[in-house]
Amino acid sequence: MIKLDWDNIAYYTCMIRINQIKKDKVVNSIKIFESPKGEGYHVYIKENYPLTFEQKIHYRKIWKDDPKRIIIDLLKIGNEPSDVMFKYKIQKGIKYSEVFLEEIVN
Repeated sequence: MIKLDWDNIAYYTCMIRINQIKKDKVVNSIKIFESPKGEGYHVYIKENYPLTFEQKIHYRKIWKDDPKRIIIDLLKIGNEPSDVMFKYKIQKGIKYSEVFLEEIVN
């Protein structure tokens, strides 16, 4: 699975990106969530076939994943978890969760 984190973008921009991504032969399905604090989108892409770590990084770059997440993953060593996406955040005692918006299946 490829996970994308798009911060501070409008829904319209999100959907323009999704429409481009869904044309790629690697894409099986796409799930779109509003990020926990409503400031962007989390996109989960299920692939049609397995991808290497390097291929996933390539797709994350061209599909405009948060560059900080990519750099963090490139600096990890060994079996450290990569491509981490937080489904909820807690701020000032309030828990904010992702909100499911849509699933697109090719």
